[in-house]
Amino acid sequence: MAKAEQRVLLRDVAKHAGVAISTASNVFAGKADISISEQTRALVLAAAKELGYQPKQRPVTPIETVGLVVRAQALPFSDSPFYAQILHGAEQTCTTRKVALMYATVDERASVLEQLPLMIQRKQVQALLLAGYFDPTFYELVERTGLPFILIDHMVKDLQADSVTGDDEEGGFLATRYLLEHGHRHPALITGPVRHTSLLGRLNGYRRALAEYGVPYDDSLVYRVDDTTLEEGYAAMQVLLDLPVPPTGVFCCNDHSAMGALRALYDQGVPVPDGCSIIGYDDIKGAAHTHPPLTTIKIDQELLGVQSVWLLLERIERPDMPPRQVRVGVSLVERGSVKTVVGQ
Repeated sequence: MAKAEQRVLLRDVAKHAGVAISTASNVFAGKADISISEQTRALVLAAAKELGYQPKQRPVTPIETVGLVVRAQALPFSDSPFYAQILHGAEQTCTTRKVALMYATVDERASVLEQLPLMIQRKQVQALLLAGYFDPTFYELVERTGLPFILIDHMVKDLQADSVTGDDEEGGFLATRYLLEHGHRHPALITGPVRHTSLLGRLNGYRRALAEYGVPYDDSLVYRVDDTTLEEGYAAMQVLLDLPVPPTGVFCCNDHSAMGALRALYDQGVPVPDGCSIIGYDDIKGAAHTHPPLTTIKIDQELLGVQSVWLLLERIERPDMPPRQVRVGVSLVERGSVKTVVGQ
């Protein structure tokens, strides 16, 4: 049997030309390196031709600039570490692929082209990352621009678009099960509008955990806020404390509302976790530094940004692919805000 022909490697070319591998690599990368003389470059190319070396084709990103759009309520980024981490992950991946990244805010109910960010109106970007919830009319407006786009931390059932989210139903299930396992037989939930699919998923996970433990769903223990902020978490916790039988454990749909709930309990003289246990969601920076440190569900926000850029670039290269839904896994982070209760 004839011996299979061995593939020529870059190191073979470098050795044949009598240069370092890094020098040969720079020649084929087309880098302008003044330390490489024309004679050395000619030696490397001649060696490659003689040995039959075929350099790998480097992937060429078909766009130059991506725009990240966040609804205005979520910014400034200094007040929204969740979206700041998404931005960081997207920025790092764009840098790796030699793509520039711009970002802007927009009213979630924008319905005319003039309300879109200037980077879109001036055609400074060739594709978009849309982070968080927007009104359906906004997505219709974006579709009219003809720009490819990816949804982050949200998905729209009837929209032909790729999305990357956390596994929110599983996260809601893990949080609620954790409270149930610690003896909180009737845990409460502080959540936001169910039009946000991430929050709907967490509500579904909450209900699934109750069902698996044989606990009836009680809508009076589910407090829905308009926005998942510290202030609304504070107000929601005050309402739950005024119930005839206040809950001993509360699952908050994000860490901001959990921090507000912690403050409300402190102001009412209810110790945490001895008087009431609290569990949050997202594991934002700062969750480990509350008093007590917040038990929460961790979602890798940077990974959401990273995956969104890869999805977008693949979508541009293969526009005829069916829509894809990518879910990033979640995990429970145990800290000090949950305690076992006995005999509830």
